[in-house]
Amino acid sequence: MSVRNLFFPASVPSPSPLSQIEHARRTAATHLDLSRCGLTELPPEIGTLTALRSIDLSHNALTALPAEIARLPALISLNFADNRLPSLPASFEQLSSLTTLYLDDNAFKSFPEALSRIKSLSALSLAGNQLSEIPGFLSTLPHLTRLNLAGNRLDRFPAALAALPSLSHLDLSGNSIPVLPPEIGALTGLRTLFLQSTQLSALPAEIGQCTALESLLLSHNHLTVLSPAVGNLTSLRALHLSHNHLTALPPELTRLTSLEEIDLSYNQLDALPAGFSRLRALKELNLAGNGLTAVPSEVFALPSLTKLFLYQNELTSLPPEVSDLAALQCLSLANNRLTSLPRDLEFLNFLTELDCTGNPALGLSDHDLRNHAQELLRIYFAAPN
Repeated sequence: MSVRNLFFPASVPSPSPLSQIEHARRTAATHLDLSRCGLTELPPEIGTLTALRSIDLSHNALTALPAEIARLPALISLNFADNRLPSLPASFEQLSSLTTLYLDDNAFKSFPEALSRIKSLSALSLAGNQLSEIPGFLSTLPHLTRLNLAGNRLDRFPAALAALPSLSHLDLSGNSIPVLPPEIGALTGLRTLFLQSTQLSALPAEIGQCTALESLLLSHNHLTVLSPAVGNLTSLRALHLSHNHLTALPPELTRLTSLEEIDLSYNQLDALPAGFSRLRALKELNLAGNGLTAVPSEVFALPSLTKLFLYQNELTSLPPEVSDLAALQCLSLANNRLTSLPRDLEFLNFLTELDCTGNPALGLSDHDLRNHAQELLRIYFAAPN
């Protein structure tokens, strides 16, 4: 067949929101996706979709919702993220089956009061709004397990949160919360706590009561010391402390034998606590940007370590003990002052990523540095010294 006889159908325009709503009504659809439709208002016909269980209206330009939104008794999940909503209609409280609600990146300056009567809510996200206060009625939502208030204008830890013992995920990052109250210890069900970029200057001893914690993210704050109470968090798997002002770590840290990932980059650490090698589950360790002139010896006794980040320090060499890291797959040594590499690196059979950029004294070309780790080492050790 010649090219001139080929038939290329014209692109089919996307159905209008109204036609999608009508189709959903006729088919008794349980899910409706109207995201990225350029909507500035939601047709009131939405209230005819009584079989709907979930709606995605994210990434539009909605500034208000019709009262008809409350006529959806089966609705359990609503996504209004990335719109321009400043409030919710009073009728919203009638969505008594709603469990999941995303209101991220809208224009809320106050917490929607209608939510106080939706007792079924288990996951609520209001990240990226302009909230400065969290009302006490939040504590009356008995099933709330996930709450995201990141990127608002909070200037203190919301007191209402202490009355939510079922809360398992809490994100307060990007607010201004320099002090955590002792009441944080009441959140004994917390599994993840995100407090990055909150101007936090210290952790209270009561943090040690949150023994279910698995992820604790404290990067980009003003911590000068780490509370020894962190040593009680023996379920912790991820601990992020980058971009603080830590000069030492408490010995209690070595109790965290479930820890798999720790980010200590961009502090002022020159040593690790004795017994750090007890963290035998640790897979990822970041010590970048600490001004290290030598790698702490405890690092080489971590049998599960697969990723080691040592970039932007003051290292001039690596000890032969690096070969003890038999599981190592990724090693970043960029932007140090290395003058040589130890041949012991050749014994790391699983090493696939080796970043040595920014170490001109090694004499490796940009082309060489782009090679797979084993090829890079072959080139380096084949070159005349």
